[in-house]
Amino acid sequence: MHLFASTANVRSRLRFSSGIRAFVVALALLIVSNPLFSQSYTGRILGSVHDKSDAVMVGVSVVITDVQRGISRTVLTDDAGEYVAPDLLPGVYKITAQAKGFKTYERTNVQLEVATDVRVDIVLEPGETTQTVTVTEEVPMINLTNATLGGTLSNEEINDLPLNGRNYENLLQLRPGVVRYPG
Repeated sequence: MHLFASTANVRSRLRFSSGIRAFVVALALLIVSNPLFSQSYTGRILGSVHDKSDAVMVGVSVVITDVQRGISRTVLTDDAGEYVAPDLLPGVYKITAQAKGFKTYERTNVQLEVATDVRVDIVLEPGETTQTVTVTEEVPMINLTNATLGGTLSNEEINDLPLNGRNYENLLQLRPGVVRYPG
């Protein structure tokens, strides 16, 4: 009787430990796969910083400011002179770059849309940091960082559209590369 009781006890422990292992493995898979299913609505502002002679500039302070919310993020350029500001909410941004011995660079009205990348390359001019070079040109409409087609419609555009029956799916046809199939 004692032999059967210890065998049953061992089997019970094995079932219990294999159940715990299965639970831990399932929990680990759930945690690892969670980011795979999410879609991000945030965008990135990225680019490079060079001087007038086209030499890369390392350690330049680039400040990305959300104009509407008043939130700023500071990033530094890496060894290749590149900077990246990820996870930015859609909106209008101002980009400021500063380095010792160079004029302060400022670019305003950079429009960041949902899940897009905007590339802003910066050329710093020699001078005092108290001098500021303000760039007011528009960001190019062509996205050079990503080949995905897409875009957003503003609230004004949506309100001005003559939608038959107010079906929101008709708005999809306004984006490049979108085709609706019958049924």
